[in-house]
Amino acid sequence: MNHFMYKEILEQPTALSATLDLAKRSLPSLIDQIRERDIQRVFLTGCGTSYYAALMGEFYLEKVAEIQSRAFPSSEFTYYFPKRNASRCLLIVSSRSGETTEAIQALRDAKKRGAVTLAISNNPASSLVQAADHAFQLGVGEENSIVMTKTFSSIVFTLQLMSLEFGRNQPNEEIAKIREQLYGIPKLADSLVGKLRDGAERFAKTYQGLSRFIYLGSGPNYPICLEAGLKLRETSYVPVEVFHTLEFRHGPMAGADENVLVIAVLTRSETTDKQLKVLEEIRERNAPVLAISNVAAARDHVDGVVDVPNELDELSLPLLNLMPLQLFAYFYSTGKGLNPDNPRNLVRFVKLD
Repeated sequence: MNHFMYKEILEQPTALSATLDLAKRSLPSLIDQIRERDIQRVFLTGCGTSYYAALMGEFYLEKVAEIQSRAFPSSEFTYYFPKRNASRCLLIVSSRSGETTEAIQALRDAKKRGAVTLAISNNPASSLVQAADHAFQLGVGEENSIVMTKTFSSIVFTLQLMSLEFGRNQPNEEIAKIREQLYGIPKLADSLVGKLRDGAERFAKTYQGLSRFIYLGSGPNYPICLEAGLKLRETSYVPVEVFHTLEFRHGPMAGADENVLVIAVLTRSETTDKQLKVLEEIRERNAPVLAISNVAAARDHVDGVVDVPNELDELSLPLLNLMPLQLFAYFYSTGKGLNPDNPRNLVRFVKLD
């Protein structure tokens, strides 16, 4: 297992720990500076994997900080960013390299309209960082594989922690609980990585013969499934579809049969019972179902489970849910004899003329 992708997935606990240390030191003052502009709305953008991180940021800023937020792909900036009252808006742009043309252009356009801009990048000398009003450097070390793994997790972790800072003035016990759990994620990830790896490798070998995949997730787990599905599609060139779990009945159920593997991220929430019912209906159509879950009852509704900590809430679990899915993509790809570090037709970042 000499691939960078494998090494960088396993480096995530260390990367998350570094991100947490940086966030504790710099985020409070950074958010205070942004608050001085009386920000009313937050927009988040990125390309590819970074866009999925933006979707995670939208969820947490809305749910935890209760700030009106919206994520969109950088290529769609023109259609979604407001032309009025832009000075009361914050645009957060995420990019591993900081050199993706569409991400840089989105930031520059927002700045021209008077918005406050914040870049999140792993490259402090990048064009994106240089153009932004504010920047947060991830500091997770170089990522050599073309596919993003540890950088994605660190961007998401930054946005989760940022949502706590935006909401810190709210007298909310729930925020304090989420903060405590998120601060513990790096150490927990380190203690669990071997177990998560073993489960992912076992299932990748078991279902190596299948070549169609469906990922299901709800709430913050939906963007996690988008990212997990992209990792499998990038590295193995197989058809992958991703749906909100409870939406699966509304059309996509027609595609459930013995030739497709369904991978569900199911963590304890107010819709747990409804999600379990969907998985049961899928199995009735002879499709094998795997789950990343902390719900004990899931074992009665699926063909295999990778367990994640029962004591954590849904808002704290997404990055732990992601790790076995990244590893599944890695082991499935290498099981096909492919090199996941250099997927065909892909480059580290897209530079347009």
